[in-house]
Amino acid sequence: MQTIIKDLNALENLCLTIKKSILENAKTFKNQIFFFEAGMGSGKTTFIRSLVNSFDKELKVASPTFTGAHLYRGQEFMFFHYDLYQVPLFLEEFYEILNMSETKIIFIEWAEKLDTSIKKQFATEDTKIEKITIEIEETEARVFNFLEL
Repeated sequence: MQTIIKDLNALENLCLTIKKSILENAKTFKNQIFFFEAGMGSGKTTFIRSLVNSFDKELKVASPTFTGAHLYRGQEFMFFHYDLYQVPLFLEEFYEILNMSETKIIFIEWAEKLDTSIKKQFATEDTKIEKITIEIEETEARVFNFLEL
C-alpha cells in the first residue's frame, strides 16, 4: 500500500486506518512489529506519535534517538519504540520482550541498520511484521509505503 501525506490531518486519517488494522491483527498476532526505513526528518517519530495517540491521547510519545528506546503503556497494548540511529538493538532483550505475554506493538526506527537475516528471526507465527518506508517529495509531502514481511 502506498499513501501520500500532505498535512497532519491526512496523517491522522492514515493512523486511524492503521489503528483499525492493528486491532484486527491483534486477534491473531501477539506481536506486531513495524520496521521504519526512512531518512532523517522524514516523519518517523511524528507518525508513531500520531498512531500511538490514536489509541491513547494521554501518552507522551517522544523520539528515543538518545535513549534508544521508550515504552508506552496504553489501555489496549504496550508500545515499544526503538531508535537504532545511535543505539544498537540488544537482541537478547528484544527476544525477551517478544516472549512477554502482553500484546505488543513494536516500532523500530532506522531498521535498515538491521541485517535482513536478523529481521527474519523475529518472524514467528504470533508476530506480524511490516516495513514502512517514508520518502519526502519536493513538495514536502511524505510518501508512505507499507510492505508485509
